[in-house]
Amino acid sequence: MDGPARAPEAVGGAGEEEAIVEEARYRLAEAVAAELRASAPLGERLRTSKDDPEFLVAFHANSRLHWIGAWRERFETLFSGRPPPPPMTSPRPGCARVVLHVDMDCFFAAVAAAGRPALARVPLAVSWSSGRESGGEISSANYLARAQGVRAGMWCKEARTLCPRLVVVPYEFDRFVTAGAALYRALFAISPHVAPVSCDEAYVDVTNFVRPSPLPSALYSGAPAANDGSALIKPEALAAALRGNILRATGGCAASVGIGPNRLLARLATARAKPDGCVSLLGCEPAALFAPLGIRELPGVGRERASKLESIGVHCCAELAAAAAS
Repeated sequence: MDGPARAPEAVGGAGEEEAIVEEARYRLAEAVAAELRASAPLGERLRTSKDDPEFLVAFHANSRLHWIGAWRERFETLFSGRPPPPPMTSPRPGCARVVLHVDMDCFFAAVAAAGRPALARVPLAVSWSSGRESGGEISSANYLARAQGVRAGMWCKEARTLCPRLVVVPYEFDRFVTAGAALYRALFAISPHVAPVSCDEAYVDVTNFVRPSPLPSALYSGAPAANDGSALIKPEALAAALRGNILRATGGCAASVGIGPNRLLARLATARAKPDGCVSLLGCEPAALFAPLGIRELPGVGRERASKLESIGVHCCAELAAAAAS
């Protein structure tokens, strides 16, 4: 007696089907990128001032460094009508300030992908590269590209040896301005105490708008003030709501948020929150937190300074403290 009929075997395996889907996704993304490059201000221009007398003018007007350097002027123009913030009051006795460090994730690449589903699931970078065989320095790469070794500051040719299916799109400064303005409007919506860092990064003091956070015992020996702010929102809940507001306001660009009693700890928290997360270091013991921390993780410690410290045997904050005390 025959057994139950078998379903016909599929031609090829699941791996082959995934490869076909991946190829189709890549080709679609490349087609979108090619359209963007063709319409970019520098896309079809001659690449030297010898061939095009207006090249330097056009290049300066569309320079990433020029755009970043002028961001504060644009910020002041956009928000010049805002009233000055009220004075910040001191936190309750025994309680810490609450500072949010908000940093957009791979901002330029995220803006490029916003509203463009074809670019959402491929390794993506932003550069003035004019095609697959051209050069150009990468300024931003999404996390799919970073997972394959692509980094900001890398030349496109080198990046493509690490990530052959890297999709490169041009700068879109108008979209960056729109997304950056949306970010700051979301920040000002929760607090008037916003300290801009760049077009995609800022500190926000929300001490007066969240539930009080007691200081760690190592920093305060007295009894903390009675928590009469039970009706106020928790810092973590406020940060979560803020991240959601930013995502919607920017059309899908994610922000990571660090929470701390000061800017330094808030920024260190953000490094742990990335990508697309939130970490709080409120209530942490600073000595225990900093002791094992590598000096290269400290904001403001660049390659040259880190190399000098490492040359004298200082690799972490505990060793730095010991060197300073000796």
